[in-house]
Amino acid sequence: MGEVYKARDTRLDRLVAIKILPEALAGDPMFRERFEREARTISQLDHPHICALYDTGQEGGTSYIVMQFLDGETLADRIARTPLPLDEVLRVAAEIADALDRAHRSGVVHRDLKPGNVMLTKTGAKLLDFGLAKTGAPVPGGSSLSILPTTPAGLTAQGTILGTFQYMAPEQLEGAEADARTDIFAFGAMLYEMATRRKAFEGRSQATLIASIIGSDPPAASSVNTSAPPALDRVIRKCLAKDPDNRWQSARDLKDELVWIQSAGSQISTNATAMPVPASGRRRKGVRVAVTAIAASALVVAALFAGMRTRSERTVNESPTVRSMIPVPSDFVFAAPTPSQAFAISPDGRRLAFSAALGTRARQLWIRPLDGLTAQVLPGTEGAASPFWSPDSRFVAFLALGKLKKVEVATSTVTTIADAAGIQSGSWNRDDVILFGPRVGPLYRISSSGGAPTQVTQLDVAASQVSHTSPSFLPDGRHFFYVATTNTSAPPTLFIGSLDPQFKAKQVVGVMSNAEYALGHLLFARERILMAQPFDLVRLELQGEAFTLGEQLEVETRPFSAAFRAGGNLLAYRTGSEALRSQLAWFDRSGKHLSDVGDAVDQMALALSPDGTRAIASLLDTARNTRDLWIYELTRGLRTRFTFDPADDVLSVWSPDGKEIVYSSRQKGRLDLYRKSSDGAGAETPLFSDSQNNLYPASWHPREASIVYYTGNASSRTGNDIFALSLTGAAKATPIVQSDFNETNPAISPDGQWVAFNSNDSGKSEVYVVPFHGVGGKWQVSAQGGSYPRWRRDGKELFYIASDRKLMAAEVDGSGGAFQVGRLQALFEAKIRVAGFAGSNSYNYDVSADGQRFLLNTINDDAVPSPFMILSNWTGLKK
Repeated sequence: MGEVYKARDTRLDRLVAIKILPEALAGDPMFRERFEREARTISQLDHPHICALYDTGQEGGTSYIVMQFLDGETLADRIARTPLPLDEVLRVAAEIADALDRAHRSGVVHRDLKPGNVMLTKTGAKLLDFGLAKTGAPVPGGSSLSILPTTPAGLTAQGTILGTFQYMAPEQLEGAEADARTDIFAFGAMLYEMATRRKAFEGRSQATLIASIIGSDPPAASSVNTSAPPALDRVIRKCLAKDPDNRWQSARDLKDELVWIQSAGSQISTNATAMPVPASGRRRKGVRVAVTAIAASALVVAALFAGMRTRSERTVNESPTVRSMIPVPSDFVFAAPTPSQAFAISPDGRRLAFSAALGTRARQLWIRPLDGLTAQVLPGTEGAASPFWSPDSRFVAFLALGKLKKVEVATSTVTTIADAAGIQSGSWNRDDVILFGPRVGPLYRISSSGGAPTQVTQLDVAASQVSHTSPSFLPDGRHFFYVATTNTSAPPTLFIGSLDPQFKAKQVVGVMSNAEYALGHLLFARERILMAQPFDLVRLELQGEAFTLGEQLEVETRPFSAAFRAGGNLLAYRTGSEALRSQLAWFDRSGKHLSDVGDAVDQMALALSPDGTRAIASLLDTARNTRDLWIYELTRGLRTRFTFDPADDVLSVWSPDGKEIVYSSRQKGRLDLYRKSSDGAGAETPLFSDSQNNLYPASWHPREASIVYYTGNASSRTGNDIFALSLTGAAKATPIVQSDFNETNPAISPDGQWVAFNSNDSGKSEVYVVPFHGVGGKWQVSAQGGSYPRWRRDGKELFYIASDRKLMAAEVDGSGGAFQVGRLQALFEAKIRVAGFAGSNSYNYDVSADGQRFLLNTINDDAVPSPFMILSNWTGLKK
């Protein structure tokens, strides 16, 4: 209603704000009275968080007020611009509550508290606009002064929601007297908006908005903003009680509660703050809302009574737990790297992000609104894996092609944050810090806008720790959960870490899986059962009894991961088999199934012996949760254990004469190379190690005493690279292919002149060939994507797996000085296991010497994928 000018007080040499009553309103006694009331009210209030009054008067018939000049922005603008961190929410709220306490003790009720009437300055929050304030004798809350003078310009059209409505208490809407508790209701609505960037009450018309205020409660702030502690939910819920008698009875008590939450930070005990606030049905008072104030119609009155009836009939805090299911179309494939980490629910509980391949296409990121019927793909996210949300639910971070990226869901804008070869999972806090866990090694942090990663955790070498994975921030954004794994048969262990380097990691006793915090509980898996147990944020430890949320949970054993994600009072999880079992089977060039080898087990990293009579694979020992190498006798289908150490043994290669095997083992933490006789006699011999990398053997030179291997390092700028290792004299590694991209799965040609491998330097994996000794060019073999090259024994064909999972045969000729690629032929769809281990891209097929038969590590992916299970109000399952 006023116009405000910036001016200089020449007597005291200071900036001031001069508020005048415009000429168009000066003749209206109602507006003039309001203007004068504001001056009288502010003159009574001397408080650091109330805009100060310097002078008032008239000049040439124009009324004016001289006030403190405030350099800043309104709280409304601040909320619209960017989310407020929790500590800022609490600080600003406490300052406003302190200002309200001063006003109330002076007999002043503001009656128009809203974000637009709070200024944020360098010296703190300032409460403004006391033009509707009530002093002395009560003023009916529904008088014409309550609405029309604060109607924003342009919001007077029929059916438009007026801004002031959304902060009005039920007694104001019903025409009752306003008192200090009316301001406290408005304060609760404003605090909810500060914490969530959502209005506490909304409606498509004035009638539905009024009904919402009178008859419903907003969702808990912590269900929208997971960083909001349960104590803040209690403060807001008590502010917004429909009956004034059930609200905070003074702004002083409210301020003290906020200061306590602010000082306690993440150390607030959920047990001490989770007490529900009853909202008893208030007596039905006559609706005495002035027609001139809200243009009451039969619709509005009906909405008021409908809202009151709804309120009296509902039972507070007894919303039922609802278990629903989102089916997954049969042509969606949840594949590498870990199906259980292929999805995440947004912090606001509205959307599900998941990584999947549709049919034969590349894996991409999909968004499924929980109130919608279909999922939409986000373009530019090819290769996406391990998604996790930003705290404001605007972005999804993910891993793709050795990069950590983020995509803005609304615009599908993809931004690369950092190189991230080998990263397995991540978590994003409200300070825009991303914590990520590589498959091997400690946790690192990085800004969501990019930069250099910084190590956060330290591996406990004495405890044989080899990796810290599955990070998940607690509500304070400083502490986090993570899983520590070892190179022994010991089970994984859940720890609490902190971004504070002085914090000593604390073990969470009794939990051996990834975990998340939500609504005062720790969510975790116990075997294949999804559990929730109260968690004390003060002592950082479990309390009370655990209760079951779901069974038959999908789990990954290596690396350890259970398929669940929380989003406030919503929980998503998937069921699945305990182990990924696969079957070795022979096929001919047409794809005809010839025979099976052995039984179905959790196996990978397949390699045929040079004479074709044996095969070696890495099998999971479910009792110890580690992998060992086993050798199959193909003619009889029998298998014999080859390695016995307690650490993981994975990729392996045969010597040209079949008498020796080189393999990678995690006996000393990282994957080092070891050498052993293929008949199992004698002990293994350490061959080569690299303090910065995992090593994956891939091929043995047919004529020279050397092998080729590739590396894996989560923090390496160059990702996976290919080296040749001499086996005579002192072990010496020589780079063959080393670049900023990922090069894996090298295979030496039968004549020893060439090395085939796959690289993502074009943006997707393709198969290339280079000279073994590094002199010459580089030839691309695959045309539309390819991985896992294998040679025919005569070197005339090169096989690989295309991006559509077709087994391809390429006619090649390397007999001359240059390499030549001829006809490409698709043989059949190879339904092989695609997941690797600890950063590897392990082979899961091999070819006979004549190229006529193929041994595949097959999986049955014809079954319909397991659905997403959704639990709403899951805390209701607690008995």
